[in-house]
Order: sequence, then C-alpha cells, then structure tokens
Amino acid sequence: MSESLFVIIFLIFLGYLLFVNRKKLELLKPIFPLLYVVLWRTKAGLKAMDFLAKKYPKSVRFFGYTSMVIGILAIPFMAYLLIKSLIVSFLMPAAPAGVQLVLPIKSSKVFYVPFFYWIISIFSLAIIHEFAHGVVARAHGIKVKSSGFAVFAILIPIIPAAFVEPDEKQVLKKKPAAQLSMFAAGPAANIFAAFLILFFSAYIFFPWAGGMFEPDGLTIAQVLDNESYPAFKAGISQGEVLKQIDNNIILSRENFTSVLLSYKPGDNIVLTTDQDSYNITLVERPEDSTLPYVGVMLEQSTKISASASQRYGVFFPSVLLWLSGLVQWMIILNLGIGLFNLVPLGPIDGGRMTLTILKKYFSDDLAMRIFKYISMFFLALLLVLLLKPMLG
Repeated sequence: MSESLFVIIFLIFLGYLLFVNRKKLELLKPIFPLLYVVLWRTKAGLKAMDFLAKKYPKSVRFFGYTSMVIGILAIPFMAYLLIKSLIVSFLMPAAPAGVQLVLPIKSSKVFYVPFFYWIISIFSLAIIHEFAHGVVARAHGIKVKSSGFAVFAILIPIIPAAFVEPDEKQVLKKKPAAQLSMFAAGPAANIFAAFLILFFSAYIFFPWAGGMFEPDGLTIAQVLDNESYPAFKAGISQGEVLKQIDNNIILSRENFTSVLLSYKPGDNIVLTTDQDSYNITLVERPEDSTLPYVGVMLEQSTKISASASQRYGVFFPSVLLWLSGLVQWMIILNLGIGLFNLVPLGPIDGGRMTLTILKKYFSDDLAMRIFKYISMFFLALLLVLLLKPMLG
C-alpha cells in the first residue's frame, strides 16, 4: 500500500471521526474557512497532572521557571529568524523557503515527513507539550478544566494536535512568573525531549544498533521548486537515492559535500541516482555565489549490513532501521515545533508570553494594543513566507 493511500485513508478517517462527534466539538475560526481549529474536550491525563504536581511540586515549578528563561531568550531569537527569512526571500528568491508546513505529502511546497513517522511524532510531541502545560499549571494551583484532541485545518482538517485548558481567571490572578512558566513549559518540554532523544540515540541506540547498518547513498528528500535549479530542470524526483557524481561514489553527506566542493558553478556533471542518470550544470549557491549548487535537500539513506543479515536475519535489523528513522524525526520535529511555538504570535505560547511581559510594564489596554500590532505583523510575515513559494 502506497504512502499516499495511507494519507488519504487517514484524512477520511479523521473527517469521519469529527463528523460523528460533531456535537461534542468546538470550532475556533481565526481565518475561517481558510484556517480554523477543531477542539474536542475530554478529561484525559488530568489525574496524572494532579498526581505529579502534588508529589513533586518543587521539581515541577523548577522545570517551569527554567522553561520561562528558555522561552524569554527564544522569543526574540525566533522573531529574528523569521524577519531574516523574510528579507532573504525577497533579496534571494532562489533561496530555500524559510517556513514550510510539515506534512506527509511529497511536494516541493511542504516539509515532507514520511506518514507513519509524521503521525507518531505529531501525536507524541503534542502530548508532551500539553501535559507539560497542565502539570506546571497544577503546580501553581491553577485548575485545568479539560484536556483534549484538536485538529488544525487548512480548508480541511489536516494536522492532529492536543490541548489543555487551564482556568483563565485563575491564570490572570497569578504572578507573571507563574504565568510565563506555564506558557513556556510546553515548548520547553519539546526542546528538552529533542535533546533527551538525541542523547539516547547518540550514546545508547546508535552505538548499540549502528553496527547493523551502513550508508547507502543520500535520499533526495526535496527537490526545490525553482526553474533555475539544476535538479528541478533535470526532472529529478523526490525519493530518488543519489549514488554517484561523475565517477565519485556518494555514500554520506560528508562524502557528497566533499565531492561537490571539488566543482564550481557552471561545471557540468553527471548525477546518478538509483533510478536514472542526469546531465546537469551546477549553479551558484543562493547564500554564496562562489559555491556550486544542485537544488535539493538530502537525507542519509542506509541499508542493513551483510554481517547483520547473516547474524540476525532481515526482520529484526529492519525494525531497528525503521526505529532509527523515527528517532531522527522525533528530534527534528520536537525541536522545530517547540521553537516555532515561541514565535510572538497570538494565541500560541510565544504570543501569550509576549502579552504577559507587556502587561508587566504597561497598562492592560496599552499592552493589548502593542501585542495586537506585534501579533498581526508576525501573522502577516508567516503568511508571506508560507504563500510566497506556493504562488511562485
């Protein structure tokens, strides 16, 4: 069964589930019907939040305050990155998109993640994120009224998520530090999760299982949609595995970079994949005109080593190979989505933190006016970054 069919089945099932339970749902309409959110409230996880907050209140609050520091530092950093991406997108239109939707759809317009890696990662990081919000809220004596399932929709329901609903009246009565720690806990939990998984994979999983695998070229994860780029012009497809450049065997990123840097813009090369050979002319890299560029995003492709196959057969190493991919995507998505949630844009966590900080130094009315302008600016910025590549 192809991955595209799994995506279609998932979307049909998600739509059916929402339709059947439509009376239990609430709709948030920021830009309806282009962009909206479906909420399904439950009580799932609330007892576990209460238990941890009561058993380890000091540790949970310490985590919250640490999260607050991370969040306060990350908000201006994310603002800088987005503004820089916007400037680069106009000064260097050929540069890769600074912001993309994360979806299990093979397209140059989105950040593609294989379906099963995507669905497992999205659900797990959403649970980590929202549970952290809830447990820190409870540690500060804030009631969590509900938790639940959410779906972000772009015309149709697409991206599953989760949420917790603290009592907003109680939140506003707390000191700014408590509010900030609660808002920051979710993104920080994702960032911490990324580094914990990275530590586990680097020092436990890969040292133990890595000997079963060996590099087998580079998978073309994305062909950048630009007619001036060699890969796009040559008709190279997403999913092909790069094997050679001229007579040079390509096995790893380091190998690829080393070989490519031996050429210069304007040189003709033969790029061989597992499906075909392509004669292409290298162009200038958008960020540095002295470096050659193909116009693709690459992922390491691996295969089971002959020794592992002889010792363990095929099934067990294949499972470990699949898990190694899941580990890598869990790191990427936890870190990326955790940081994105710290953009100063309402109503995500970075926006709520920004408003709380503004209220500490300005009257509520003035703080809200300033925040609206900040939020509108970053919403417009994100829409430009998302839509500009799609509109060509």
